[in-house]
Amino acid sequence: MTDFNILTPDRLRKLLRYEPETGKLFWRERTFDLFDGHGVGVTTGQVATFNERFAGREAFTKNSPRGKAGKILGRVLAKHRVVWAMQSGRWPNGPVQHINGDKADNRLENLQEKTVSRRDPPNDVEPDYNRWKGIRYNFNKKCWEAWTVESGKNALIGEFETRDDAATARDRHQ
Repeated sequence: MTDFNILTPDRLRKLLRYEPETGKLFWRERTFDLFDGHGVGVTTGQVATFNERFAGREAFTKNSPRGKAGKILGRVLAKHRVVWAMQSGRWPNGPVQHINGDKADNRLENLQEKTVSRRDPPNDVEPDYNRWKGIRYNFNKKCWEAWTVESGKNALIGEFETRDDAATARDRHQ
């Protein structure tokens, strides 16, 4: 989970430059205070190395299933969420979607914060959520997923046709 107290929209704007015409992000030159831990233990050489390698170059260029992503201060984040936070001044409360469907298009006018509403599973699915901790129905893939917590983070065990198969896999994994 990202510590949003450290990665505030103001701090993001100090670390990154947003180009509204293209939706691209670029690394800004860093000073000691802009490193994780606010520069404690960071050497002059580390600051110089970062700036030589990254300052002025495009950031968040890795492909991911949800669009472009990148790592900032040790945290992997989705580019469209970073753009939203930088431009709106707050982290989104729920998912941010690409209006035109192009996940590489991160221009602000193409991003929209999606209102999260609980959807019931298909009619043949019993909606007993509390009894099935670590199991959820993925509406997009139309399958059951089993989840566990590893090192304090949610980790997908696998996707299954039935809820019982997902529960069995979850139980075996614990």
